[in-house]
Amino acid sequence: GGGRLLMRILIITNLYPPQELGGYGRYIAGYGEDLARRGYDLRILAGDMPALQKAPDRNPALHRDLRLYGNWTDGGISLLTEGRERDDIVAANVAATRHALADFQPDVVLFGNPDFISWRCIDAVIAAGVPVLHHIGNNDPGFDPADTPAGPLYQPAVPSAFLREKFLAAGYPFAGASVIWPGADVTAFDAGPPQPRPPGPLRLVYASLMLPYKGPQVLMGALAVLKATNVAIDCVFAGDSTDPGFVAGMNAFVTKQGLGGRIRFVGYLEPDRLRALYHERDVLVFPSIFDEPWGISQAEAMAAGLCVVSSDVGGIPEVIENGVTGFTFPREDAMTLSRLLTSLSRDPERLNRVASAGRMQALKNYAIPACVDKLEQELHALVAQS
Repeated sequence: GGGRLLMRILIITNLYPPQELGGYGRYIAGYGEDLARRGYDLRILAGDMPALQKAPDRNPALHRDLRLYGNWTDGGISLLTEGRERDDIVAANVAATRHALADFQPDVVLFGNPDFISWRCIDAVIAAGVPVLHHIGNNDPGFDPADTPAGPLYQPAVPSAFLREKFLAAGYPFAGASVIWPGADVTAFDAGPPQPRPPGPLRLVYASLMLPYKGPQVLMGALAVLKATNVAIDCVFAGDSTDPGFVAGMNAFVTKQGLGGRIRFVGYLEPDRLRALYHERDVLVFPSIFDEPWGISQAEAMAAGLCVVSSDVGGIPEVIENGVTGFTFPREDAMTLSRLLTSLSRDPERLNRVASAGRMQALKNYAIPACVDKLEQELHALVAQS
């Protein structure tokens, strides 16, 4: 664009696709791809967890030189206990960070998720005199308030005003943190204006991790109510799980409630298969019980022309205007969710109207380039003042 100073940007984060486990790694990669498209010189320093590799690495700027001192297993995290081995990993990561700084000489660092690589890598960047924009996409910045990096070289950013308020309440000095939405690859999901819903059962989809904190059990409870009240539905659950016992419990509930003919579990879907699934569904239900920092899944589904029904947790109300661009319901409230789905099954015009408004909102405001516009301004401002 117009005479922009094209900087060297080093991205440092723990997980980078195609090794992935959810939204944080994906949106930092989305930022990286868009910055590269704009002509910035990029290097990416990331962790290496081959068990999460979904496809071969093809990005020559990606260096998996960081080591992780924890893992995501059985629906939770397992962490190396504090001690020699973990200290050695942290020291190696700080050394790898220093090496990348010396070798690449970045103007600025975009820091993502320090989990399992250590926030001391941020300190190493600041010690080298390089400014850091730390985009915090989790409910935990990765350090205690007392360890917040000090000085003008460190600038926090958050995906939602909700998360900034949460951090302020916990004692983090983040009053000046800018809100930069993660954005979503909405153009990939857009299939044109939503089509009128064909007669027959309401076609629902759940697309998230199959873990308790994402709330698939809340949707399952609502589906049992819909069956009992003779509301015709057909629901597909898509998503990976690190907790086989939880998925087995869901299957047992389906059998016990006699929901077998109405529900399918399809596991992890590649993005193109997920998009194809969206195009034959009417409603995305996102019943998370966890304070979601933002709503990437919701933005994608809105762009695909689905009517999105989501719990009103975390930053979600900043993504969905209830009754206008989607619908929200209180967390863990299966009864309210079942009433919402019942009303949508009986009012296809309303379903279509809200789906159309949601699609327009997603395409206009939630595309990654629109969000990177804001990110780019923040990066330039940080470099200019440092």
